Amino acid sequence: MKVRQLLENKASQYLYEDYYNSYKNELVNIMKNLKRNNKKIVLWGFGKKGKAFLDTVNKDVNLVDVIVDINPKLTGKKYKKFEIKEYSMLSKGNDYIVFIVNGIFFSDNVMHLKKIDFKGEVYDLDDIIRNRVCAEEIINNIYFRKATDIDYDKLHSSLLIILKEIDRVCKKNNIKYFLEGGTALGAIRHGGFIPWDDDADIGMLRDDFEKFRQIAKRDLDERFFFQTARRKSDYYNLFDQVGIINSSYTTEDQLHLNMFHGIHVDIFAYDYFSEDDQESKSRYLKLIKYVQKLHLKKRKSFVNKKNVLKRVIINYKYYFMKLVPFKVLINKINKIQISKDGNKNEIGCWFMERGVVKSFNYNDIFPIINKKFEDVELPVPNNYHKYLTKVYGDYMELPPEELRTVRNRIVDISFDRRLSNEIEKGEKLL
Repeated sequence: MKVRQLLENKASQYLYEDYYNSYKNELVNIMKNLKRNNKKIVLWGFGKKGKAFLDTVNKDVNLVDVIVDINPKLTGKKYKKFEIKEYSMLSKGNDYIVFIVNGIFFSDNVMHLKKIDFKGEVYDLDDIIRNRVCAEEIINNIYFRKATDIDYDKLHSSLLIILKEIDRVCKKNNIKYFLEGGTALGAIRHGGFIPWDDDADIGMLRDDFEKFRQIAKRDLDERFFFQTARRKSDYYNLFDQVGIINSSYTTEDQLHLNMFHGIHVDIFAYDYFSEDDQESKSRYLKLIKYVQKLHLKKRKSFVNKKNVLKRVIINYKYYFMKLVPFKVLINKINKIQISKDGNKNEIGCWFMERGVVKSFNYNDIFPIINKKFEDVELPVPNNYHKYLTKVYGDYMELPPEELRTVRNRIVDISFDRRLSNEIEKGEKLL
């Protein structure tokens, strides 16, 4: 156990030490200035990046006062002098300043803080490092989180083409689906895409989800790819994707992976379970454990280091998981996800919200109804008001302007060509 913990800590440190050390002095300067008025520095995120930050930037100066996380499996764990707290503790005081470690989840985490009426300052640590934000910008209140430059009109046009193709295939095969998450919100609040949204999501009951998997490659037009977790691909998510082959919308952390990187729509399976059932919560915790193993098996971290030992340590879990057959792992995940004894009155997607089990009354989703979405009508949950209220609260209220941006760091965007390294491996993917 001690050896494994040592390896995990070293893997986190080696993976991100260069990243944090490259801006360590200014990060220390920023936090020291913010702490002058008896403020407490909170680090949100205790994954690899959180540990690496503590082992590099915070190692000698002890700037961080509290660590929080949304993952229920992490809260209560101890690391050095810290005990990981549940983020809701931040509602108890106004003297906290939060640094969110992983910029991908910045908008989501800010919305969680808003729900607990947190009034303090919140900063995106990744954004500060990548854009070389200095202490003076923050102190003088002239720092604004930088948005990714995206042609939203072109992106939304591409996503709409994919949605129409999915709609065609589903109607042909009598498969029921519905717009979900932010795409459903866009349909109701904007009559189409949320202006600053960069993706589209749909949901299906598990039986229809599996049926779509069977007919997708056969019935989809040749312009589109269908992507699902399988043995020969590095794609690691349990939701599937339909996308445009000759396109690219690539995030920084996936650039090196052997998978399709095109503009796509995510397809989520909805299973029978209830958020009020303790057995469902136990299943969720087991599921997270195996999903993490799947990610470790599929996602080898890109390492730009000459030291061979450091490269091996960073990816030691990846190499270890190579010993576990893909089919064995997927079968265990499916056994947890799919329960024939579930509450038939409640359905939900296991991965709708990080760290939370959320379900909906079956009759609030079905029978689905059509709503205007751009220049077409697409299906949404039957009681969309109840659905959206549960997901977003007052869903007609627009978020603060600084949160109207994409969550991912996009490093390659194209509407008419594939990512170069995908072309080299693309025929195997198809």
